Amino acid sequence: MSKPVKKQNIRYIKAKRDAERAKRADRTERADRAGRRRSYFLVLGSLLMAALLISRLYTLQIVNSERYLSDFQSRIRRTVVIHGTRGRILDKNGNVLADSVASYNITMNDLTDDSKEDNKILNERILEIIHILDKNGGKMLTDFSIRLSGGSFFYKEMGPVAKARFLADVYGYADPDDMPAENLEKTAEEVIHDLADRFGISPSVSKDEDSEKEDRETLLEMVIARYNLSLNYYQKYIATRLASNVPEKTKKAIEKRFDSKKDGIQIEEEMVRRYPEKEAVYLSNIIGYTGEASEDYLSEHDGTDKDGRPDYREGDIVGLTGIEASQEEILHGRSGQKTFNVDSIGRVTDDPVENSEVSAKEQSYSEETGRDVYLTIDKDLQIAAYHIVENNLRNIILNKLRDSIEDQVISEDQNGLNITIPVSNVYASCLSNLIDTNHLTSEDATDTEKEVAEAIDRFRAQRAPEILDEIRNGQTIREQLNNEMKTYQDLLAQALFDYGLFNEAGLGDSGIRSSTVYSGWQKGKHSLNALISESIRHGWINTDSSYLGLETDSPSDDELYDGIMNFFTAVIGSDENTLNDRDMRNAIYKYVIVNREVSANQVCHLLLDQEIVEVSDEELESFNSPWGESDYTFIYNRIRDMDLTPAQLHLYPSTASVVVTDPESGDVLAMVSYPGFDTNRINDEDYYQKLVNDPAKPLLNYATQQLTAPGSTFKLVTATAALKEKVIDTQDEVNCQKKATFKKVKNDPNPPKCWIYPGRHRYQNLEGAIANSCNMFFYEMGFRLGLPVDNPEYDEDDYDYDEDDFDKSGYNSVQAVEKIQKYAGMYGLDSVSGVEISESEPQLLTKDPIRGAIGQDTNAYTTASLARYVSAVANSGTNYELTLIDAVQTEDGGISKNKATVANKITLEEKEWNAIHKGMRRVVYGYGAFSVLGEQHPVAGKTGTAQQTGMPDNALFIGYAPYYLPGAWNEDTLGEQEKLAIAVRIPNGYTSDYAARLASDVIRVFYDPDQLEQIVDSVVLEKDS
Repeated sequence: MSKPVKKQNIRYIKAKRDAERAKRADRTERADRAGRRRSYFLVLGSLLMAALLISRLYTLQIVNSERYLSDFQSRIRRTVVIHGTRGRILDKNGNVLADSVASYNITMNDLTDDSKEDNKILNERILEIIHILDKNGGKMLTDFSIRLSGGSFFYKEMGPVAKARFLADVYGYADPDDMPAENLEKTAEEVIHDLADRFGISPSVSKDEDSEKEDRETLLEMVIARYNLSLNYYQKYIATRLASNVPEKTKKAIEKRFDSKKDGIQIEEEMVRRYPEKEAVYLSNIIGYTGEASEDYLSEHDGTDKDGRPDYREGDIVGLTGIEASQEEILHGRSGQKTFNVDSIGRVTDDPVENSEVSAKEQSYSEETGRDVYLTIDKDLQIAAYHIVENNLRNIILNKLRDSIEDQVISEDQNGLNITIPVSNVYASCLSNLIDTNHLTSEDATDTEKEVAEAIDRFRAQRAPEILDEIRNGQTIREQLNNEMKTYQDLLAQALFDYGLFNEAGLGDSGIRSSTVYSGWQKGKHSLNALISESIRHGWINTDSSYLGLETDSPSDDELYDGIMNFFTAVIGSDENTLNDRDMRNAIYKYVIVNREVSANQVCHLLLDQEIVEVSDEELESFNSPWGESDYTFIYNRIRDMDLTPAQLHLYPSTASVVVTDPESGDVLAMVSYPGFDTNRINDEDYYQKLVNDPAKPLLNYATQQLTAPGSTFKLVTATAALKEKVIDTQDEVNCQKKATFKKVKNDPNPPKCWIYPGRHRYQNLEGAIANSCNMFFYEMGFRLGLPVDNPEYDEDDYDYDEDDFDKSGYNSVQAVEKIQKYAGMYGLDSVSGVEISESEPQLLTKDPIRGAIGQDTNAYTTASLARYVSAVANSGTNYELTLIDAVQTEDGGISKNKATVANKITLEEKEWNAIHKGMRRVVYGYGAFSVLGEQHPVAGKTGTAQQTGMPDNALFIGYAPYYLPGAWNEDTLGEQEKLAIAVRIPNGYTSDYAARLASDVIRVFYDPDQLEQIVDSVVLEKDS
């Protein structure tokens, strides 16, 4: 129990509590007074700050607004590149082959603020530009991923990734994966109308100011212009190009109509690369072409000069191929730059920027001009040789052409003289390579076009199930298929590779190509069905391929098989999911002709309807008459008159190359690669794509990049090796007996024969063997070069073999191969020829010296290499490196001549060289084409024919002029003549006779240019034609 609290204590506690309460109340009252004082000060401070801000804003926005805005705008600096001018390329006589000339472009800056009214203003200005171009000349730029053909919009050919990227750009998505699927599925028509709606362009816009009819070409041009303009919306100081290279008349009309500062439309002068308008195609594969420097190029060429100025800038034009590329360092003109002020939305202001105001990196400086390059090429000879090549190819085609419709098959043993060209090949080629088959289904298609389109669709729809049923059936092995069905199945098998339907395992070392079923199929012993089943069974099919249309990640074998069949259907193009495969499409075109579903007459009319050819009124009347010109005569005349060129038709032959040199210096006087291309149009995307898809491959330099076997032209190498290695002298003979077959090499399952088999050449010495191109003689040389060495000049360090390489007869194939390789190398055939453009590396023989001795085995050389080789023969042993460069302009404006480069010399006795030369002279005696040159310009040469499987053989000729021997009665006279060496190759040219005739024409024009017109105007037909 607690004790009671005393009263006095209670009073004390209460008094103390009251006192504490009073203290707290006093403190609170003092704090409140201090807080009120602080609030007063804060309010007063805020009022003062507000007053100051209001005063400052008034000064900025009202009193000095214009000055401050101007200062702000003037502080935005931009630097633009002023591109340099490339140096010129000239021929040996000073004719300009490539130059930089002023070109006028129409450009536009968007000076508007993106209102609806501004949209209208921009559209009106662009439409007015279109009207001016239409009236005065020129075209709006249409480099876009949507095209117009036959009144319909369609996407240009591009892969799914490129298409997705394009659509993402159109609809404003940085990543195509973020774009709604519906955008990816939009048709080209829908995309154009979406853009037209965005930019306020009426779909019924018309080029004709007085017409209300919809002009879809004008609609596309306006959409492209507005789209390109929108890409520079935040960089309005960058002008958007609307039209390029407009004529002077258009330039003046634009300058008269528009004010650059007011309308944002001006003429921009630009230095562009230009090649002689009518001559560019003849020199295209020598000169090459230029293009804008890529990011990779700029990163590889990131050097600077002593002032820190870069060698290359973004947008610089650089050489991409040919002399333009190889002489880039000389031709390149360094770009300059200009720095200026722009306003807040990118418009250039009037106040200039002085170099003293900016850093060294921003300082303005002038552009430079590159230096000139002089070539060894004679322009006139080059052009003449090109025309001669085309003329000779045309003559070959006309000689071989026959009025027959057939599915041609060329057997391996078929002689080139006996191969003909059925005219059905011409009609099929027209469908594949010349006729616009898209236009067959356009709104404005002619009746003939519609009929042909229906026939092709009907034929394809009929063939598709037959092809697929034949594959599914699987009972017919490849060699038992008819040629048409074999063609289809071969293309479908190749499509499995081309479209990525084999996975990594399937393409690996243990994959499809190592399979016995695949090798058996190639030999014709298995069916395509067996090949597919084998691939599925081993898991070689790429199940991730969208082409298969699989609905599960783990398909059954049957589902995989059905997927492949669906893929084949798409390749054939018989349903709406067509892949539009080019090779299959061309096969359909061929067989629609062969099976007469499309007639010859229809093809001829398509050529007329699409204005691919033009004929006189008289011939047209005759052709349309029931009793007049036949379809065969019509097409024959088109080839004869060069309305259809060999390159366009892509028959055999459609390509060729010629190289003419000065054998006393290695200078290349002419280097023709047929067909060529227009270098002035190479930056036109449509034109470039056409070149890429052209089966004649005009972008390939057939003189320096195509490797083929040299055939009998190589026999001069073997002759040199045999003489130098002392396995024969000029009088030794080899007996080419009846049914001559070379059987000295043991275990050769297929001993080689002489070309004259079952005939014979009898006894041949070196001169006679060259003259008659006797294979048996050169087989023997290849064999003797492999026998034990008995040559006082022999140096064992030159070769790499040992005694184990010799067989029991003493023959050593390794020794023989290496000896022939050595002398081929001494003629420059083991390396590129030296010309200053892209070349393919040659391939020497590697295994079989017997066949290699006559230019077979793995021997493969360019025409340029053969020209270097025959040049060394022509001058009796001096091996010059070939060159295309005669001189270059120095930095001080002078001229520096290029000096001839001697790689080595081949030493033979005079009588040995004479034997080679006399043999070559006797070769030429056998060709009437050289008779016109007679003894005034005597020629020596060697022909060659390189065998091809399933197609005509390649035709070759090498030679030189004038021919004369040391001490001969005509040495002084002929010694004063210009000398030339020449190499000619006609791939699939049937026989070397044609190559010899072409060479004779070039040599005739070399000595007498006035003969060109007579040569190209003549049609030389064989007696049996």
